[in-house]
Amino acid sequence: MTRHLARRLASTFVTLVVVSLVTFWALDATPGDAASALVGENASRAQLQAVRAELGLDQSLFTRYATFATQVFTRGDLGRSLVSRRAVGALVLERLPYTLILAFTATFLAIILGMTMGTLAAMRGGSWLDTGLMSGAAFMLAVPTFWSALMLMLLFSLKLRWLPVVGAETPWHLVLPATTLALPTGAVIARLVRVSLLDVLGADFVRTAHAKGIAPRDVLTRHTLRNSLIPVVTVVGLHLGHLLGGAFIVETIFALPGLGRLTVQAIFDRDAPVVLGATLTVAAIYLAINLLVDLAQGWLDPQVAHAAV
Repeated sequence: MTRHLARRLASTFVTLVVVSLVTFWALDATPGDAASALVGENASRAQLQAVRAELGLDQSLFTRYATFATQVFTRGDLGRSLVSRRAVGALVLERLPYTLILAFTATFLAIILGMTMGTLAAMRGGSWLDTGLMSGAAFMLAVPTFWSALMLMLLFSLKLRWLPVVGAETPWHLVLPATTLALPTGAVIARLVRVSLLDVLGADFVRTAHAKGIAPRDVLTRHTLRNSLIPVVTVVGLHLGHLLGGAFIVETIFALPGLGRLTVQAIFDRDAPVVLGATLTVAAIYLAINLLVDLAQGWLDPQVAHAAV
């Protein structure tokens, strides 16, 4: 297990280097830079060159990336914002809690919604309830996130006036953004749980458990659900990373002051250090979640842990 963890940590480091390199190159290839955004359209060429020299943007791409990579991977320093001149690490830590709370709340809602829908559909396989639940899951998966956000906002905020429209002052402000993010992920979990449960329900060990006279509820909770959770855990882990990325759009629509809004504003300002810092933070969290998913799979199925070692 120690060798497996060492290999995963090494691959995580390599992945972060690749992510930083690709993001750095993509930002450099984008027209305009922070100096242009700072001096405005009416500035002279000399003023523009002076600001570029002050920000270090007149250096070659290799030199700038080497400086950035050395700071990040040797000292953990993400640099300073080219616009606000604040430390990027402080900006990220200031906004990250909003994004993490939103993503984990959405994941929790998606698990509850998906497990409930998938279990009910599998237990009533082939019935009108099964058809209705799976049709609902297909609708939840097909609807674009921005459309469902606007519809939820229109219904629950503007028409019924049950929930606030935008902001992050109270826990009620999280309900609509988290529900918006949870719908597509809950649909995926529901379909996966249904298929996985239908496979496990026909297995020999389940029939043996019923033959021993174990109560149906105990067979479902102790034997069936646990064995059907392995693919679900993988999907939940992958979609949690997806939710961190999808939160960028939802945070903008609901005006949540999270990492997504910080990144979107930094892209408009051509503030490369902030974009890189936010991207690397999300990538590191995503890779850490994948590592935890591997460990969870090993706990659910010891054969997986043995194969990994």
